Formats: sequence, C-alpha cells, structure tokens
Amino acid sequence: MEFPADRLAALISRRADTLGGTPVFMGTRVMIQSLLDYLEDDDMAGFLNNFPSVRQEHAEELARLARSGVNVLEDPAGRVSGEAAED
Repeated sequence: MEFPADRLAALISRRADTLGGTPVFMGTRVMIQSLLDYLEDDDMAGFLNNFPSVRQEHAEELARLARSGVNVLEDPAGRVSGEAAED
C-alpha cells in the first residue's frame, strides 16, 4: 500500500497563490476543510452535490484517510506546495 503522505500529495494542493496555501483538492479551489465539515454530518452526497469539481473517488479516498486517523490538513514536509526544500 502506498504511504499516505505520497497519496495525499497527489490529492491535495497547498499553493501560496491558491487561497493563501490553504489545503485544497488538486486542480480545484475546494478546501479540504469543506469535506471534513460535511463528514461531521456524514453527508458525502451533499459535499459532492455542492462541489461538483471534486472527483468522487478523491473525496472518498480523503474521507477514508481522515477516518483512519491521518491528518489530511497537515503537510508532512511542513511547507506549501511549490516551495523548495531547504538543503
């Protein structure tokens, strides 16, 4: 199984020029926090209906990871996407 950090990097974008680095679904401006808010009410269908730019399989995968205890809001490298790692 792929390490969650690798999978998260493929699903989540954190760019300074997109909502100030707020974690969003890759290729969208939909905040990951929005999914987590809908999941609190167990409303995946409502999330997908209100955010049609998010692919269902991406939302379901992030939901699965979040429910398993993975912090989907935290960047394991501690940086915003596009920032270079320091040597």
